[in-house]
Amino acid sequence: MARLRPEPKTALDHYLGPLRKAVYLKQTTGVEDLLIKGKKYKLKLSTREKELIEPSVWLKSNTQRGSIKKVTPFLRSLRRMNIHQAIAHCHFNTKAIARDMEKLLYRGIEEAKAMGIPEMGLYIDQIWSGKEPKPKAVQPFLRDIKGRGRMGIMKRKEHHVQVILKTPLTKRRIAKKKEEKMINKKPWIPVANKPIYDKTGAHYTW
Repeated sequence: MARLRPEPKTALDHYLGPLRKAVYLKQTTGVEDLLIKGKKYKLKLSTREKELIEPSVWLKSNTQRGSIKKVTPFLRSLRRMNIHQAIAHCHFNTKAIARDMEKLLYRGIEEAKAMGIPEMGLYIDQIWSGKEPKPKAVQPFLRDIKGRGRMGIMKRKEHHVQVILKTPLTKRRIAKKKEEKMINKKPWIPVANKPIYDKTGAHYTW
């Protein structure tokens, strides 16, 4: 069981070494020059690295009956929603998957507490469903007996749900990135500032 559900581990411990972790924890936003043990360091992280090391909780449900086509519209309604709002939404929803999603989100709160992530502000950043592999052995209840000695196999549709929970730190980073993009954007002008070619002069050309 320990192999199937390992102990929660923070992304900082997984992706960054001791020195880079110390620099990252001291800086607040952007890239700053920091002094550690008498030396000055400058930490540069790509957008992908920032996404990986930001506090997050990854969840995966058990195998569930049903098709992805019926599950996806409900899962899309939970995107970018606060975790407590999503739990309330699942609690009062009549779909069968809503009960399982409510239990999964409660488990996400427990794992966030185990990793030292505050539950206030947690929101669903990504949520999707995937297919489960087909069983290799043909079970007796999956056989579809037909006439004249023929037989078919009834395929049971199964899926799983995966969720990534993020903190307000991610929202602030995305908002800051949008603000910087708007500031660096060139102002729109009705006529482009380019040299004029083919001057007509004082006479008509027709």
